[in-house]
Amino acid sequence: MAAGPETMLRYVRRLVVPSEPDEATDAALLGRFISSADEMAFAALVDRHGPLVLHACQRVLGNVHDAEDAFQAAFLVLARKAATVRPREALPAWLHGVAHRVALKARSARARRLREAASPLAPATDPRPDPLAEISVRELLAIIDEEVGRLPETYRLPVILCCLECRSVEEAARQLGWTRGSVKGRLERGRVRLHQRLVRRGLSLSAALAAAELSRGAASAAVLARLAAATTRGALLFAARSTAATGVSSPAAGLAGDLIKGMALGKIKTGALLVLLLGLLAVGTGLVASPFGGPEQPPKKGAVPRAAIQTVLTDLYGDPLPAGASKRIGTIRFRHGGGMINALLLAPDGKTLVTNTVYGDRNVRAWELATGKLLHQFPGHYEASGAVALTPDGTTVAIGHDSSIRFYDLQSGREVRQLQAPLGNIEGLAFSPDGNTFASGHARQTLLLWSLASGTTLAQLPAQHNRLSVLAFTADGKTLVTGDQFDPTIRLFDVATRRERHQLTRPNAPRHHARAFALSPDGSHLAVVVHQGPLSIWDVKTGRMLRELRGTRFAASAAFSPDGKTLASAESNDKADRNTLALWDVATGKKLRRLNGNAWPVSKVTFSGDGKTLIVGCEGTIRLWDVATGNECGPAAGNPASMGRAVLSADGRTLAYQADDSIRLQDLGLAREVGRLPSQHLTLAFSPDGKVLAGGTAINRVNLWDVEHGRLLRRLQSAPKSDGFAWVGYRHVVFAPDGKLLASAGPGQLQGGGIWDDAVVQLWDLATGKPGRRLTLKDAKEEFCAVEAVAFSPDGKTLAASARDGNYGSKVRVWDAAT
Repeated sequence: MAAGPETMLRYVRRLVVPSEPDEATDAALLGRFISSADEMAFAALVDRHGPLVLHACQRVLGNVHDAEDAFQAAFLVLARKAATVRPREALPAWLHGVAHRVALKARSARARRLREAASPLAPATDPRPDPLAEISVRELLAIIDEEVGRLPETYRLPVILCCLECRSVEEAARQLGWTRGSVKGRLERGRVRLHQRLVRRGLSLSAALAAAELSRGAASAAVLARLAAATTRGALLFAARSTAATGVSSPAAGLAGDLIKGMALGKIKTGALLVLLLGLLAVGTGLVASPFGGPEQPPKKGAVPRAAIQTVLTDLYGDPLPAGASKRIGTIRFRHGGGMINALLLAPDGKTLVTNTVYGDRNVRAWELATGKLLHQFPGHYEASGAVALTPDGTTVAIGHDSSIRFYDLQSGREVRQLQAPLGNIEGLAFSPDGNTFASGHARQTLLLWSLASGTTLAQLPAQHNRLSVLAFTADGKTLVTGDQFDPTIRLFDVATRRERHQLTRPNAPRHHARAFALSPDGSHLAVVVHQGPLSIWDVKTGRMLRELRGTRFAASAAFSPDGKTLASAESNDKADRNTLALWDVATGKKLRRLNGNAWPVSKVTFSGDGKTLIVGCEGTIRLWDVATGNECGPAAGNPASMGRAVLSADGRTLAYQADDSIRLQDLGLAREVGRLPSQHLTLAFSPDGKVLAGGTAINRVNLWDVEHGRLLRRLQSAPKSDGFAWVGYRHVVFAPDGKLLASAGPGQLQGGGIWDDAVVQLWDLATGKPGRRLTLKDAKEEFCAVEAVAFSPDGKTLAASARDGNYGSKVRVWDAAT
């Protein structure tokens, strides 16, 4: 049975949309879906874990139709509860548990329907009978899932992937983000534990796994393809709480809804039980401390206090490591959970920084500016991500959450007050300088003025913006400035009269949306940042534009220095995919200097209280720059904003990883960085002796680096046009065991454009640097086939490559490496 048009459409999108440099881990895909409802990421998770979920449902239910309903229900639950998967790498175990519970609910519902049926007729037989319909075998399969679910998570994950889903150790390691040795060791220990548990119930591990393998035969690739396409489409609608149920059966939606309700109820029961236990513990503690509880027993001689036994490992900055971790490369200082910094609010004392993000975790966080240490993370994922403001005295942070305004004490992090806005979602917040009044912007073209003391609204102003996401009072509190990042007009309101005083609109306004603005400390000047246009400075009193700051087409943010004489901007240009930080003379409009360029998208800038440091939001990272020297400074200086594509040398001593715009080399024994290679690569691989690092690039090349001296040894340059390709990107690189050959693989675009071939494998002779044979996994030119892995045999005589085809199947091709 051929896959449907939805499946083919998804594959076409994968061909034309650039994918990630290497196969994304579950954590990465789940993060993309949580942060931005990425359909491709969710589809990849359904593709990857569909067999696991369907087999788990079939082992419980047997009936094919019921199993397919339970399959869809499990992924509907994932779409709605993805943010609760912790840790994200444990997704296979989480899905296995959800699938098992959904299937049990489906089985109970089916039994209830049969009991309640009034007709004496027997139920219709399954048109595709289950080969494991015998009750004894069905009970055996139920026991397998039950006992696997009781294993500790660290053992359950490799057992599910390798024993139930027949993944190789390498595949499981890549998917979980573990080393091969870790997966192998935990798999062996997990198998032993599972065998011991099964023996207690009169079963053997071999018999159990044989029955599980037999149950896998019911799930064909065509069935999975059909289910995956419909489930992905329906799950996204279900996650958005849409009433449309496209592609999802009514029983599946009902099962998912029942399980989600059960999960919520379980949390309530757990919380109540915890409160009860804490109360009993408090009573017990009181009895022990009471004189009626008997004399306190002295500690035994030589006993070690419990506190002395518990050791918390920390990184170089003193921050605790996650459970099971021995080292941290980089730091968590000044690091949000992804996304883009959308607010940088410095407390008046200059010691605390409040930030938030869009597209990432959307949390509001408070940091110690001197150390970058996280002080507080205020609860919740705030969709109205621009709605955050500090009171003028710096003691309270206000955050818009849907239609409520929540106030938190900045020192303790506790919520101290909550107000309800009458106009729906809050898009922006700002306090007046005296702290008596604050403004809230809403999506309904309306601005509210509030009394902070009474918590009541004072006035409602028609601001005529689609969204009021940017608000600020002037220093004297007499003027309120409003704007929106998708609106070309900035409006100035007289606070006393509640009337609009000026509209600031640039020439060619439809193209120049006012992305942001900044008020000078005295409130006399307004710097406006527009989309695809120069910065401009305006007179607040007259509403006239004073000057344009020429020199860049793209700016993201601007900030005045504390003395108001200098303007800092984050900008980029057409000629280089880089961002720069620039300093301007406000009086003359001349550019004073550029600070050291960086490769991260800069979204926000602000000055420290003394004006000596520029605080910069780069993606989800906060970085500090010394204004005098132009160099990065601060507690997290030198640490990468993002990390990926890591590879470990064979001796386990050197770690190479892609960070920002360079490859960094870390000596794990010395726990320090030992070198940087100035380049970006799609994949990395060490030679067997660890002396050479190979990096595959996006355009026809593999770079070979001398690890010890940090220099480029050779570029392995292919000539794809001779084989009919416009270019080839090498996403997989592997050395032969003797270090004489190298294999690279990845996608290539055929000459003439539009048509791709993801099945290219290129051999290289490292002695000469010349390309050898070019291989392919495709059996026909029109076939879709994407390379997923390349490997040499231990003796180096055989080369193997695996790929995924257009029918959700896999294929492996093996070649003689010499010929």
